[in-house]
Amino acid sequence: MLDDNDNAPIFKQSVIDIKIEENNAPQTFLAKLQATDEDSGNRGEVLYLLGSDAPPIFHLDQLTGVLTVTTSLDREEKETYRFIVRAVDCGTPKKESIATISVTVLDRNDNSPRFINKDFTFFVPENFPGFGEIGVLSVTDADAGENGWVALSIINGSDIFVIDTGRGALRAKTPLDREQQGTYYLWIEAVDGGKPSLSSVTMVTILLLDVNDNPPMVLFPQSNQSYLLVLPNTLPGTSIAEVYAVDRDTGMNAVIAYSIIKRRGGEPGSFDIDPDTGNITLRKVLSDRGLYSLLVKVSDHGQPEPLYSTIMVNLFVNETISNETYIQSLLTREADIGIEEVRPPNRLAQGPEYSDLFPCKLLLIALSTTCLGLLLIVASLTAYICCKRQKNHKKKRLEVEIPLKISSDRQAMDRKLMEISNI
Repeated sequence: MLDDNDNAPIFKQSVIDIKIEENNAPQTFLAKLQATDEDSGNRGEVLYLLGSDAPPIFHLDQLTGVLTVTTSLDREEKETYRFIVRAVDCGTPKKESIATISVTVLDRNDNSPRFINKDFTFFVPENFPGFGEIGVLSVTDADAGENGWVALSIINGSDIFVIDTGRGALRAKTPLDREQQGTYYLWIEAVDGGKPSLSSVTMVTILLLDVNDNPPMVLFPQSNQSYLLVLPNTLPGTSIAEVYAVDRDTGMNAVIAYSIIKRRGGEPGSFDIDPDTGNITLRKVLSDRGLYSLLVKVSDHGQPEPLYSTIMVNLFVNETISNETYIQSLLTREADIGIEEVRPPNRLAQGPEYSDLFPCKLLLIALSTTCLGLLLIVASLTAYICCKRQKNHKKKRLEVEIPLKISSDRQAMDRKLMEISNI
């Protein structure tokens, strides 16, 4: 009995699952395919072929059925390959069957954690509340599973800052003061969970933005008890003293303006101060010898509210200083001084204030009240006079109407008597 080619080859498995670690060596063995054909002779011989959907990186030996991969695989590039293989007999006509190959590339810890930025810079206002979130450091790891788990830590031993190991939120344990330190540099390390673990490092720069939290500090005069000698023959226009102050803040928070807000001694306008430099200039001749005191306000231009300090500038007008004890007694005798008439200019003001436009506001109010009172009095008098005239006019009318009525009544009675007599 002759054998007909009436049987197709049959794979032992219709779906063949293969797992291989990434970064494999080229020509790595994957599997040996097996298919059987019940026909005899060359009709039962089986050839193994790759399907048309098989990637070119795979090779299948037609006779042995050994499947290999010709190159190194990268799980981060592609994790799964799926294609068809064929088992074909040598009979006429040829018969064949197919099986599905599924290749899964297993992860190896071959990728270090990667920060989304090469370095990070965060701007934080000083006095930022403790444990407030300064910023978040985003990091990724292309590996899978534990190989892709990332933990963050500060490696330069900072006791001021902490970082959430998982989320990457950077925080300060206490409020930060720019005047103590304006810039912080941190090195942050990201370590994955692979074995052995891989890591990467980035630098974080924290810049503190200034907040107006420091009033100007007066360096000269050194105290309210200091004084300077001014000769009586000093001419107007002469610079006789200086106030010097600094501000630990920056920007507009550190721009200083000087102004005289009170004085004792001398006529109004006897002294002038440069709002920018603090130089005090004599404007009028000082006719009296003795102690003159100026209360100087040193203000910054911070927002939302400027901060300021005050200092007493004492000027002793005399040819010489012969009795320092006497001068010290003058300095401590009186605490209050008169109000200086000249208000300091506000360089940041957009226009004149209401009080500058109307310096005699109280006088105007008093005059307006007086005029209103006089107007009410005049109106009351006019109403009274009109009422009195109207009463007099009514009285005269009554006096005229009553006699006329009496005379008419008499005439009527006389006519009636005449009629009776005629009868």
